[in-house]
Amino acid sequence: MKNGKVSSGRVLIALLLLAGLAGCSLPDQPAEAPPADALSYDQLLANLDALQGPAAKDLGAGGLTLSAQDLSTYLNAIKTEIAAFVYSRAGGRPYLVTARRLSWTNSDGGPESGLMWVPVAWGLKASIICYQHGTQVYQECAPSRYNPNPLAVLSSKDLTGALQSYVECTVGALMASAGYIVVMPDYVGFGDSSLLNGPDHPYVTMKLGDSVKGALQRAKESFWWWSAVKPNGKVFLTGYSEGGYATMAGARALQGTGALPAGFVVKGIVPCDGAYDLSGTMLEQMLSEDPIPIPSYLLYAASGFHAIDPQKIVYGELLVDPYAGSAATLFNGEHTNAEVGAAAPSDVAPYDMLQEAARTALKKQTGDVYKLLVDNNAWVGWKPSAAPVIFVHCRADDVVPIENAEAAMTALGSLAYTRLVEVPSIPLIKTIMGTEHVAAYPAAMLAAFIAIDGLNR
Repeated sequence: MKNGKVSSGRVLIALLLLAGLAGCSLPDQPAEAPPADALSYDQLLANLDALQGPAAKDLGAGGLTLSAQDLSTYLNAIKTEIAAFVYSRAGGRPYLVTARRLSWTNSDGGPESGLMWVPVAWGLKASIICYQHGTQVYQECAPSRYNPNPLAVLSSKDLTGALQSYVECTVGALMASAGYIVVMPDYVGFGDSSLLNGPDHPYVTMKLGDSVKGALQRAKESFWWWSAVKPNGKVFLTGYSEGGYATMAGARALQGTGALPAGFVVKGIVPCDGAYDLSGTMLEQMLSEDPIPIPSYLLYAASGFHAIDPQKIVYGELLVDPYAGSAATLFNGEHTNAEVGAAAPSDVAPYDMLQEAARTALKKQTGDVYKLLVDNNAWVGWKPSAAPVIFVHCRADDVVPIENAEAAMTALGSLAYTRLVEVPSIPLIKTIMGTEHVAAYPAAMLAAFIAIDGLNR
């Protein structure tokens, strides 16, 4: 009887040891079958392929100002550059990833939303990348509206915005497949937020930082002690174009005691090709009498500043007709990139959109509009920080000049560590959508991810 008990006890101990070893399995080995909606690295790349070929013709027939050749060059750059780095970083075994929709109530009492990519793993302690998306105008072109079926892009009212959003979400998923939790806020005016908050999106204003802060807080709340993957507390911020500006706004919003979720620390800030120098570099462009590739940014900026201070931004006092009306009506989330572009074609100089009195005040650097530009320069209100700030920018960028990054670096000279990484645009058959700015996206995001991964290690 005694020997029988000892034998049973040994069996029990052995089983417990095996259970303990199972609980300590390698992070990339799921403890159970992966979720049905999990996406593999190969699926993500196959989805990019599905947007080429016949689908490219459908995109063109739908009014997308992008040739099939350029689309293939653009998407293949994501595959051969960003995806290749991810594959190498993951040791040839990228994680499966799942997309989770985030919803929260912001400080104004309205709803906001976003998307979070999580690796499928057990016991993984992952760093967070908060990835801010680029300029969008149509409400449904938001990360939270991600549909893994690439052909869903074709059903969007705004093909340009839908393609951009799909590509950005895919890049976020690829980052997650390298072992990161990737959080992507929609911003006010997109996804859920316009349902109650009204249509105004605070374009290129410091208000964007609140969306970054809210998304991170909600992301942390979504993990429990029993979650297979948990945040390790390290946070990195990045984004391209408006997302580059939002990255800087987010870094400022996360300063100070209690600004970050408990246990979280910002370890790196990597903004890419953003308009940080509103009262300097971008004002010079605004006052230039030469046409620029995307003059509608002036209308969007007017709408954004009106969103945060409608008393100081009166459309009819800032802009001449018909641009005053366009600024007031085109950015309510119901219009497309094509409609916005038609209202301000590339042969128009921003200078010609401005009222004479507004031009004079801006040249003299006086008035409410100029003060709003100064107050929303991306470095205003910052304090010295231990987190490195690494600017990524394309010197050939013809929409957001590199002087933005250089001015921001000078202004942040007191920070512990700042530097500038220059990247090229993709050599396209013809410039994608008429700008080097969009063509630089793949190289910029690769450089950003390499910088983040280096800091994380």
